[in-house]
Amino acid sequence: MTRLLIVLSLALGVQATGMSQSKPKSEPNESEKPVFVPTRYFVTSYGSGNAGFRDFATSPLYYSGSMMSLQMAWHKKRLQSMREWSLETSFSATSAQLPEEQTYEPISSAVFSSSSLSYTYMQHLPKLDKGKFTFAAGGIWLNTFNFRMNQSLGNNAVGLEFFSNIMAAGSVHYDASHAKSGRRYYLKYFYYTRHPRNQRLSFQFNAGLLNWNYRPGYAYKELPELDGSKTNPFALVLSGFDWKLNGYRFGSEFSFTRFKQNGNAVKWSYCWDILHAPGRFESFQMAMHRIRFSLFFNRN
Repeated sequence: MTRLLIVLSLALGVQATGMSQSKPKSEPNESEKPVFVPTRYFVTSYGSGNAGFRDFATSPLYYSGSMMSLQMAWHKKRLQSMREWSLETSFSATSAQLPEEQTYEPISSAVFSSSSLSYTYMQHLPKLDKGKFTFAAGGIWLNTFNFRMNQSLGNNAVGLEFFSNIMAAGSVHYDASHAKSGRRYYLKYFYYTRHPRNQRLSFQFNAGLLNWNYRPGYAYKELPELDGSKTNPFALVLSGFDWKLNGYRFGSEFSFTRFKQNGNAVKWSYCWDILHAPGRFESFQMAMHRIRFSLFFNRN
């Protein structure tokens, strides 16, 4: 009898084990699946470099000098896209040059300030990805306001202009991260310890598709005629200004970004921007080169 009970208990145990193994696993709930959380950053940037411009509406002189720039941006990174609002202003102290003249150099200087408001949207292109390289394309709406002053130009001492550009943008990113730590030797006797890093190299190029400019028809006049017809101060200052759709604008940025464990990031970048607004008498040219250091603060 005892032997019979032992055999029955073993049989029931094997059957229960088989039932538990054949039972299908339940699918995870939607709430248990990992969800990508968009990353939000507040960005502050500080830059230094060189700014140059030439404005035939005032004089044929070339102006060039050192510049300092400050920038604030609100950056949002999604799984397949990126959006950013940016506000930047720069200040330059420039001196005049006349390359066509070999014997006489003009003695003149100008204060140049440029402020820009931009919106950027970039979309990831997964079909173009290869290895550690990823690609993205999108567009930029860039608005720039310039203010400059050269007291030696008399009534043309103050210059104002506004540019609005819709630009196509393309970027490529290289993942330079390494997950393992170790000791690396160079010259056989020196070494350094490499720690895990999350970092990348990026290059972006922007080209203007629609380029508007708001500038005077011929020359600037700091003191226009007072005939009583212009009672609005803006209309008085911007007398003779017209909207035009012409010219070109290009820009690029080469950057190195390193992400921290706390979610923040730092970025070093070289930025280049060139703009040209043509005209029979009043063409304008501007170029900026700067090294920029940026801090990304995680707002999640």
